[in-house]
Amino acid sequence: MVWRLFFVITAIIVLLMYILGLNTDYSSISSFQYFTGELAYVCIALILGVFYSLGWKQKLFSKKSLNIFIAVFILSMVLSIIDSTVQVYSVFYKQAQNSIQASIASVIVSSGYAVIVNLFFIPFYIGLYKYKKNFDSLAQVEKTYWKIFVFYCITMLAGCVVSSITKYTHFVLYNIFDYITILSCIYEIMFIIGFAWNVRIFNKLFWQLTAIPYVLLMCLIPFFISDTFNQDFRIKEIIFGNPISIALSAVICIVFIYVIYMYAYKEKD
Repeated sequence: MVWRLFFVITAIIVLLMYILGLNTDYSSISSFQYFTGELAYVCIALILGVFYSLGWKQKLFSKKSLNIFIAVFILSMVLSIIDSTVQVYSVFYKQAQNSIQASIASVIVSSGYAVIVNLFFIPFYIGLYKYKKNFDSLAQVEKTYWKIFVFYCITMLAGCVVSSITKYTHFVLYNIFDYITILSCIYEIMFIIGFAWNVRIFNKLFWQLTAIPYVLLMCLIPFFISDTFNQDFRIKEIIFGNPISIALSAVICIVFIYVIYMYAYKEKD
């Protein structure tokens, strides 16, 4: 029960962090920072996956894949500390105009940041130990990596929906393509969950009729969203901002097309 609680609490915290982080000026974010941020989302999927596995007694990670994810987690931690050190150094150097003082201050602040972050990760570290200890007793399930992909995507999709309704006062100023984008987030949440957990949400005909229009709209919508909507969610900056964001957006788009194709036309009821 406690691990299910950790799963729910972590998902809510991540959702709130995503909502608060919306409207960031992505034009000022470097490729390194963007890459570090995306690694952080992979780590969030890992954390949610471990809590889910322990809470529902299901084996989402093999021993090999868990070790790979742990390596990614460590890399993400190292890169985030490096990024924070660089950011803090630039701030202190502007104030003191002394490289030695700025270096010392940046190391101290970044070390404190690393300690505080790792304190928050203590439940996760315990969860990793429990997962490895109870590995053989966890039930084997299908589509384990798709479930982890859901954990990666769902807070972002849900965050867009919640923010569009609650965070911004000019919801009424959006155009038809903006509203379709919001509805498509709900649509995507349904089919990726349905596909990953083998659950038929609505009947198969509904998905067959809507799959092709969804794919066409997904490819066209970024070019027709309003300036107001883009100001709120920075869609164009996220998709076209830098080479990493372009590549990631293309990969996610292809994955979503594959999932809706499988869910609408190939999966059995």
